[in-house]
Amino acid sequence: MTPPFAQKHIVIFVSTMAYGGAERHALNLAKHLQQRGYRLTVLVYSNHAGGGLEKEAERLKLVFLGFRGIPTMKEFQELRTFFVDNQPDVVFTVNETTNVVASAAKLAGSLRGTLINILHSSPGLIYFAHNDTSFKKSAISLLRYWSYRISLKLSDTLVFVSDTQKAEWTKRKLTITPTKVIRNGVDINYFSPAPDLGGKVRNELGISPQTIVVTLVGAFRPEKNQAQLVRVVSRLRDQGYDVAAIFVGTGPDFSTVQNLAVHLTVERHCFFIGAKSDVRPYLNASDFGILCSTSETLSLAALEFLASGVPMILSDVGAAKELVEEGVNGFVFPTGDDDALCEILTKAIVDGTQANMRHKARESVVDKSLAHQYDSFDRLIEQSISN
Repeated sequence: MTPPFAQKHIVIFVSTMAYGGAERHALNLAKHLQQRGYRLTVLVYSNHAGGGLEKEAERLKLVFLGFRGIPTMKEFQELRTFFVDNQPDVVFTVNETTNVVASAAKLAGSLRGTLINILHSSPGLIYFAHNDTSFKKSAISLLRYWSYRISLKLSDTLVFVSDTQKAEWTKRKLTITPTKVIRNGVDINYFSPAPDLGGKVRNELGISPQTIVVTLVGAFRPEKNQAQLVRVVSRLRDQGYDVAAIFVGTGPDFSTVQNLAVHLTVERHCFFIGAKSDVRPYLNASDFGILCSTSETLSLAALEFLASGVPMILSDVGAAKELVEEGVNGFVFPTGDDDALCEILTKAIVDGTQANMRHKARESVVDKSLAHQYDSFDRLIEQSISN
């Protein structure tokens, strides 16, 4: 159905086109809004770089600003000119950086539409930049803290992706703007159990049907902590367990993690696939999905694993316990604890629990549909334009 405000202009402002959950979330939302009849532009803070998001970006209008770090006065004027020339009715900013510069443009009078910040991050660095004495010595950290805090005051709405995330930000008194929770959703028709796809991947990679495969999907950035899974695979194989890991994604830490696998002599049991526009074959090749993150909100990858009937093992950050019921559709382990992760995997291998969890895994996300998420964004947009 055509929305009552069809042909209104919506801009979704992202930091990068590198492969990551926040970026995929933004591009899929953009495609939905474009299909609904809105004029849609995806504004990208950085330069274009292929990062596995080509499929999500198909048929979208992309504008690359080419900024690096804090924009110069000339670059900021380019951003102001974009907003003046295009006059968007609603601007969605994704995470902190884009909201800071968009709110500055709003303060300068260049952006007159509604400014909505979709936040995928945890308070983490933003909070500690203000409260930890070691961070107080860093002018850049303090600038980041205060600029983002001011940008929230200039925003019209702050959107969280989970209840746990909102509670964390509220506890630390970092929410100034009116807030709304729109939980991440998953396309349960697109992501579904497909054992034939998984079997094909195992054959192509030379992985035995008896091998326990643990897969991590995510950008190779420090907070994703892929190195922990490499260490754990090494320990389990030293103990005689037939375990392998698949890594899907790319990023600045890719080579470092690959080199660690070589150093620990498990390079034949750690498969680095790179970024993929269609991750379903790799999800279905897995006995468990895993995230070792040190910082996370509500992971899209975790939802996609669960919808595919794959139980999840999650570090205890963000909304992990909103997604996983211990021993039913997966496990939660203390963040950064290699011993605890080894113990969970050892017990799962010995008990053969993954087979019993598969049905429960999919069952646990059937009420977290993408359609419900999009309905919430549709209502927010219509309310914003009406006001």
